[in-house]
Amino acid sequence: MRIPTRVAQTRLLLRPALKTIRWAPLILIVGIGFLVVWSGLRHDGDASVKHLPMAGGLLAVWMGFLLDDPAAESVASVPFTVVSRRGVRILVAVPVVGLAWVLLSLQADVAARWATLTTAFAAQLLVALGCAAIGAKVLGPGRGGPVAAAGLFLVFVVLPLVFKVPLTLDLLTDSWNNLYGRSLLSGAVGFVTFLGASADPGRRGLVAWLRGASTRPMVAAREPAP
Repeated sequence: MRIPTRVAQTRLLLRPALKTIRWAPLILIVGIGFLVVWSGLRHDGDASVKHLPMAGGLLAVWMGFLLDDPAAESVASVPFTVVSRRGVRILVAVPVVGLAWVLLSLQADVAARWATLTTAFAAQLLVALGCAAIGAKVLGPGRGGPVAAAGLFLVFVVLPLVFKVPLTLDLLTDSWNNLYGRSLLSGAVGFVTFLGASADPGRRGLVAWLRGASTRPMVAAREPAP
């Protein structure tokens, strides 16, 4: 599909996305996040290890619920792919979530560790989207958010405890894998999962996905006229 067509589709989907996204829960979550970071600063003076990632996890949970589009069933028959509809909703929400993360980071005063923490936060968002896409595909519309919350808890809380992953973020002594590697890997898995679970069910395989737009007109042209 040509780029101008994609741009036109995006414009058509922007207004419905703005109207159907639930912004009120995000405002509440941002407020809770500020309280979480403030609590960390008040009690131990360092909110970078537990409290800021916890606030980021709350933002990631909201991103998971973002895929629970209340209009998903009514627009399922329109000529827009699932990836296109979800992509526009994510495109609208990411700047707001990113601004909230920047403000939380400023409050936590984590300038030295900001790159590491932001990489981990991006991984949380991608894992949430991947889990939400699986939940919506397997359990149906409206089930992505709870699956995203469960997936985040499993990946970023349960597994680190089981495998005894250190939570320290010492830029001088910690390995690159502890600072960035695990986050990049989990984020990549979440991204691939999101694409796979959001793929058009009428297309099979990577080659068909890449060439589907060009092969359908050729097949239609070969069919004899009634």
